[in-house]
Amino acid sequence: MRRLLAREGLDARTPRETLQGSYQAGWIADETAWLDMLRARNETSHAYDEALARAICERVRRYLPEMATAFEVLRRRAGAA
Repeated sequence: MRRLLAREGLDARTPRETLQGSYQAGWIADETAWLDMLRARNETSHAYDEALARAICERVRRYLPEMATAFEVLRRRAGAA
């Protein structure tokens, strides 16, 4: 996403800015879901408790359809660029 934004002339310096820019560009449909996935990613870097890790995994699993849709949008976009 970040590279595609750069191709569009948009500078995203952080993962949050990348997600926000991708949402504004129409590449992702549910910004809230992606920001929650980002929080989950950040939480896993400090998850040493198995129960917490499993809970985060279950939370992220709900977003698989959103990730698949975004993948297709980005794949088409990258091919067009």
